[in-house]
Amino acid sequence: MDSTASARSVLLKLGGTAGSNDAALRALAGELADAGMHAAIVHGGGKEVSELSRRLGLEPVFHEGIRMTTEAEMDVVEMILSGIANKRLVRRLLAAGLRAIGISGADAGTIRGERVPDASGNRSRTARVESAEPRLIHDLWAHGYVPVISSPASDAAGEAVNINADDVAFALAGALHVDSLVFLSDVPGVMIDGRNVGSLNPAMAEAGIRAGQISGGMIPKVRNALTAIERGVSQVVIGDYVRSGDLAALLHGERGTTIVSG
Repeated sequence: MDSTASARSVLLKLGGTAGSNDAALRALAGELADAGMHAAIVHGGGKEVSELSRRLGLEPVFHEGIRMTTEAEMDVVEMILSGIANKRLVRRLLAAGLRAIGISGADAGTIRGERVPDASGNRSRTARVESAEPRLIHDLWAHGYVPVISSPASDAAGEAVNINADDVAFALAGALHVDSLVFLSDVPGVMIDGRNVGSLNPAMAEAGIRAGQISGGMIPKVRNALTAIERGVSQVVIGDYVRSGDLAALLHGERGTTIVSG
């Protein structure tokens, strides 16, 4: 029997303390190793991209929170995200006991992007997800690896494109039909009236958005979470990771915000 068909699966979008603090990362790796789940990790690294771009005389441009990647900046994006950031994370996970292997969205056509224009209508190297192909990740799971995925991908012409890492995580979670998609950051969950909401269903989420209780960058995250659930993801969890045991607490609804279908 294909082991990928029987084990539970989780896709993590890594950010915040869990992605930058060695102690938290070791604890997370230990939890993943002990849980015996099929795990995949999507990561970003936009701050480092901006820092190197500025050092090279390239001023980053953002539109509605999304980097509008220029032709010149695309090389920096791949250098940092698919090179330095990806391999640094792989090495740290290997040291913590996980069989981590680094890939990008471009490898084996895992993610294909469709370019979007910038605010002036000019062609950019920023793209939205056009399709997600999970075959490589299934193959890696079958051989006991933990894929660590950077977001740069290819377009239909075979050229490099930059895609928001959150969007890559949502697309892959739906294509893989994972049991859980977990967004780790320094935000404890979806906050309404100053408190973390333990769970949200579609009606509650839309009501919170209409009332302005869910705002800013959390709006697309919550709406994308609902789309991922429609595509077969059992649950989406938004929360932070500080110490060993936090992943189990997130997966069991004891921490963060769990977004479910009903």
